Amino acid sequence: MAAYHCWDPVSRSRWIHSIAYTRSGWPAGGRFPNTLQTVAAKTQRMAKVQETFRIAKEVEIALIIFGLALVVVFPTPSIPAAIGLGLLLEASIAFVFDTFAHHCAMEYIRWLQSIAS
Repeated sequence: MAAYHCWDPVSRSRWIHSIAYTRSGWPAGGRFPNTLQTVAAKTQRMAKVQETFRIAKEVEIALIIFGLALVVVFPTPSIPAAIGLGLLLEASIAFVFDTFAHHCAMEYIRWLQSIAS
């Protein structure tokens, strides 16, 4: 099975691309015949990724609000307040990481669009 290394600008890491991708819908050799087809396919995939980021960030904001409400409403040494604090911390950290990942995805989309033009 042939394989070659690729550079992923989103995760900024190398990964091995093999001919096995041809079995899952990628063109033979793992490459599209021209740049415009590549950009179109990756832009379509990134639209789905953007939608996933939007949903994840909305859920994280809701969890931050719910966690904050639990911390404010219940007295400090209680189980609901501890659950609220845990939700607040976890959702806040996830929100920060997802915001950075979303920014990287936007940069990747801009880069793809610059190739197409």
